[in-house]
Amino acid sequence: MPALKRPAAASTVARSTGADAKKQKVVKAPAAKEIKKPVAPAVVRDERVVEVEAGLFENENLNVEARDMLCSMSDLVLLTPKEDRAPQMTAVVDLFQKTLGEVMSKYEGELADKLKEVDEFNVLKEQTESKVAELTEQMNAHKAVFLESRNKMADVARAFRTARESLGQAECKAIQSQDEARNAVALKEDLNTIKTDNLAFLIENPLHEDASAKASLLISVARRANLDESLLNSLPTTLAKATSDRGAFDRMVIAQCEKEMVAKIEQLEVQIASADSKQAELKSEVAAAQAIFDEAKENQIKQAALFTEVQTESTNREVAVEEAQKQLVELSDKVQHLLKRITTVRRSIEAFASGPIAAFEKLRDLEKPAPVVEEAPAPMNDETPGATEAPVLPEADVQVEETAAVSMEVTQEAVLAA
Repeated sequence: MPALKRPAAASTVARSTGADAKKQKVVKAPAAKEIKKPVAPAVVRDERVVEVEAGLFENENLNVEARDMLCSMSDLVLLTPKEDRAPQMTAVVDLFQKTLGEVMSKYEGELADKLKEVDEFNVLKEQTESKVAELTEQMNAHKAVFLESRNKMADVARAFRTARESLGQAECKAIQSQDEARNAVALKEDLNTIKTDNLAFLIENPLHEDASAKASLLISVARRANLDESLLNSLPTTLAKATSDRGAFDRMVIAQCEKEMVAKIEQLEVQIASADSKQAELKSEVAAAQAIFDEAKENQIKQAALFTEVQTESTNREVAVEEAQKQLVELSDKVQHLLKRITTVRRSIEAFASGPIAAFEKLRDLEKPAPVVEEAPAPMNDETPGATEAPVLPEADVQVEETAAVSMEVTQEAVLAA
């Protein structure tokens, strides 16, 4: 029996523990408040220092490491008054001055070189202008001979083109007449065939198995002969009807179709009969045009040989002038390019002098600001009037000054090495 009490006690404890767990779940922990980090104020740098640093970037001979080291010391060195600068600071200021001076020297050297080049090119330009004038005078003297020969050549060429066009037109007419006669013969034969074979067959046998093919051929030839289109549109329906189903309109359509075919055949016979005489007339025109063309062609060949000789001489003179003018244009372009570059360099010198150089000179000779006189605060009751304690420099500030001195020495050595 005692052994039976222990499970009961264990069950009680378990129930108690479960109840406590439910109570713990009900209790809610307070929400954690969001901690806002303080925003660091924006650092406003001295515009003169920024201007000086920008000038360092224009020195192409200064490597990146030396430039970055100078920029890292610029605020400390340049914003320290002149009389408060340590020797290391003064040395770094001299490095700033040297680096900026190299940029200015580069601009001034380039300006001097470009001005010298402009003078040299102007001399060559004057010589080339004289050469162009001389060659132009010689070319103009030969131009009268060239113009006369060219005018004769133009007249001969015009006569040749006219003869060639006349011959071409005569030949085209003859060919066209032959084609028309050939087409007329073929069309006449086709009309006779469809009139006797197709139309007559369809009138008597509209339901024959070949009726559809014969009707299509009939319509195709009729359209080639330019028969009445409204008649051709009605003809397939009429021919497809059985003989007993055709009315007065259908009979009228068939009769009109036969009538127009007969008229067209008669017209073609007249055209074919007159084709021979027309062909003979056109052949005579072609022969006459051919004779004129041959004569014009011979004249053009003779005049072309004379003109070629004169043109060669004229071309040689023109080429000489063009080459001299091309040289003159190239010299002028070079001078203009140099003048533009000179203007750019002068503006760069002005901008550099009024920007980085001017800012550096102000910072180089920076003086300590005049002290501001303030009234002494009234002494407290428990202090003796006039008794003050000397400020104690924090250890961190002492370390910053020592680190700055070492950095300036390293910067000086790195820049000199660069």
